[in-house]
Amino acid sequence: MSTPTYHDQDRAKILVTATLRVGEQLEAAALSFGERNPFTSKEDIARSHERCKEVSYEAFKIEHSPCRVLPDFREPANPSIPIDKLKKIHAKDLIVGKHHKGCYLKVRLVEMTMRIDLSIQSAFEDEQGSYGLVRFYYREEDTPPDEHLPYGYIVIIRDPFLWGSGQCDAFFVRVDHPHDVQYLYPWDDTSEKLIPSIWKTSYTLNMPQLEDLLKLADIYYHGGEYHAAIQRYNCAESKASKLDPKEPGLAKVLAEIYYGRAGVYVKLRQHLLARPDVDRILKSTPNCEVGLHLQSLRYYYTGKYELCQEAVNKALPMKEPSLFMSQDLFRRAKERHEEVKHGIYNWKGMRHKASGVYLDLDHADYTHPVKLKKTPKGRRVFTTRDIKRGDLLMAVKAIAIVPLEDNNCCLEVSCRDGTFDAEFGVGAHLTQEVIECLNKHPPDFYEKTICLMEDGGYTTCAYRLPDGTKVPDAFHIEEIRRRNCINISNLPLYNPHNSSYLQLGNMPLTRITTYHSGLWFLPSFLRHSCIPNAHRTVIGDMMIIRAGRDIPRDTKITIGTTTQSSWEYPLTKFVCTCPVHAYDVNVPNPPDIEQAIERAALWQEFTVHCHRLEQARKHPEKWVKLKIFDILPEMLTKLVSIQKLLPPPSELPQIQIAHRFRYIAGAYYGSGQRRHASCAYYKVLDCMGVEFYILEIADRVVFKKKGQSSEDLLHTYRDLAGLSTTPGIKRAWHNASVEMYEILYGERTSYSSVVQIIPFVEAKEPCLCVGIDNVMKTDISELKKKLGIDLAVETEWISTPDALAMTSIMNLGAQRSWIKTLEADITETKFGARGEGALGWIEEKATTRARRKLEEQKAESEKLLEGAREKEKGHPKDRAKENRKERDA
Repeated sequence: MSTPTYHDQDRAKILVTATLRVGEQLEAAALSFGERNPFTSKEDIARSHERCKEVSYEAFKIEHSPCRVLPDFREPANPSIPIDKLKKIHAKDLIVGKHHKGCYLKVRLVEMTMRIDLSIQSAFEDEQGSYGLVRFYYREEDTPPDEHLPYGYIVIIRDPFLWGSGQCDAFFVRVDHPHDVQYLYPWDDTSEKLIPSIWKTSYTLNMPQLEDLLKLADIYYHGGEYHAAIQRYNCAESKASKLDPKEPGLAKVLAEIYYGRAGVYVKLRQHLLARPDVDRILKSTPNCEVGLHLQSLRYYYTGKYELCQEAVNKALPMKEPSLFMSQDLFRRAKERHEEVKHGIYNWKGMRHKASGVYLDLDHADYTHPVKLKKTPKGRRVFTTRDIKRGDLLMAVKAIAIVPLEDNNCCLEVSCRDGTFDAEFGVGAHLTQEVIECLNKHPPDFYEKTICLMEDGGYTTCAYRLPDGTKVPDAFHIEEIRRRNCINISNLPLYNPHNSSYLQLGNMPLTRITTYHSGLWFLPSFLRHSCIPNAHRTVIGDMMIIRAGRDIPRDTKITIGTTTQSSWEYPLTKFVCTCPVHAYDVNVPNPPDIEQAIERAALWQEFTVHCHRLEQARKHPEKWVKLKIFDILPEMLTKLVSIQKLLPPPSELPQIQIAHRFRYIAGAYYGSGQRRHASCAYYKVLDCMGVEFYILEIADRVVFKKKGQSSEDLLHTYRDLAGLSTTPGIKRAWHNASVEMYEILYGERTSYSSVVQIIPFVEAKEPCLCVGIDNVMKTDISELKKKLGIDLAVETEWISTPDALAMTSIMNLGAQRSWIKTLEADITETKFGARGEGALGWIEEKATTRARRKLEEQKAESEKLLEGAREKEKGHPKDRAKENRKERDA
């Protein structure tokens, strides 16, 4: 018996519409599949270019999300094969839908580029005068399109692939891999030979001189176009190498080339590539201030912080502002060294920096307590020493991170097996960012990112560039992104209080919460468990993993990466196999089929109530009619019944129902029901394995066992502090919440500014669950059951002073309710079930009560008056003394 899942009708409608749209696109594109390129004239290409622009603008205006159609996965071209070994092909000879392996297309860009559907599009012409469109995918979105496909440039496209778009009736050459395109420059001796003679005179840059190249490179450098500057510096170095070494002024020209190119590489954070130029500068001028500063930066950004400090101290400049720059670099290098060696971070400063829009924090990785180890089930992260609760396990910087808002809904189609798969949140921006990082960083970064991570079920290419660098494979990165990307928030935690379900009004946060999607290297190997021994949080682009409990040496690290109930959200396509889910409703072959059926029925009833609350919360008119205090006791009863069918918390933490008890406790908290909220929160602590004693006389709380560290405990302690009435117990729960915050997030200074404190406001009306309407005709035992008192275990849990006090309160409430029940029975017997004549009887009772009160007041007044008279008369001896005093006076 399985629990019926909750289906989002809006999402289903969107998926159906998207699938139909994909089908229409593929059907339109398949009309010319396998035929020769039908559009090669200049007029046709111009119309298609404008049509693509209009369709893209209309789609973005209506849907606010781009759409892309991906063809079948294919391998990138091999850039190590010389051009003369490939077959030359022209635009009119291209076949729609065919991957022309072993061929190349030489074209000249004749149209200004623009961005369309996550790509950069431009028009081109070949040597025979045929025209076409080219789309360049997976390019950095922050840079102008002209940097990737500059107008007037000549490019060679290896293994061209012609694909059609059903949206705008256009056919374009699709380029997914960055190394499938080779640019030809007239100043480069190697590529100059490949430029056709008919295009040499019309080229944008017509064979500049050495001085002109240096000036142009400096202009690009100071203008922020670093890749274009590097190309000019390389060309200038090539020209200078052909000159006579004895040429006057050559050494100065070479020094300018090395200075400029090293500075560009430093700006691009490609410090290993800047090393040869820095070494040449220091070799020619050992005490060069600029060279030593560039060397210090290279040491800093390559993780050699001790060498960086030595380099700064070796040649500390005495001129401003270089003095302040070097002193700041020395301070940062010292801080990074402490982070790498000892894991000492300024958490408050990190959180302050990450509160803005800029996510790239200047901090180093710390991974000493853990190691990556191969197991029969794959690679896992294990501890290298004994870890204490709350210790830092790792702090890792993201390979790439993008705002989650950039992961707009888009469509991806795989035609390999003939089926269409429409999917949301493809994350092309994150894939694009990863590829840019791989292109910018040195080869060892590629090896670390690609070779050590899972291949994602896709066969990666073995092609390398002539310098030995592996070629980034866009589809391989896409599969890695799918399996390893993590969605996170810029806040250390964001867990709104459940009292919002009671329509108490919106409580604005003091900080704006934004969510991001990122890819981290070592955390990608952490496996999920509903009983994790570690906890993760993200500050900026740094992911911090902390121990949630004491962990012995050589123990696998696990974190909670999804909901605690695999049956509740089947749309995640994630099935947890940890011991917690051995008692789910969808487990095949359960050990006790009868208990499994009973659990499934209870879960189903509880889920129906949850859906009912969620639906009513979105519509105020339904919420007003909803009897919340009739639903919450039923939900609480279902959870208590489910709890009896699970192993005790001492054997296995009952994670799957702990946060549901907190759901109900939050509802009682928001409605002002102090006693019921406290009881529900105590249930949360019990499910999490927390053992404690509340000493009312000593006004404090004693913890015997801390239980499983989680955000559920953090918020439970916080709300229990709000419910407590005595200062000592309130302080104890508050300290427990702060301690849990420090365990989860490494510091406690930001607790008051991050954790949302909601003051408890007790309801003015009496608690309805012990009223006459809920009790009716019953005895004390049934009333205790309604109040949540289990008679079977009553003698076990009432041993604490707090439980005794709670039992006393419940018994008094039961007695008052029993008296009200008897009065109701007398009223019904005397005046009927509908209570005719009860009004007169109530008035008579009120009159009798008022007469009796007047008589009591009259008797009291007479008593007071008599006492005053006796005092006025006094004793004879006292009167004699007073008379003597008067005579003496």
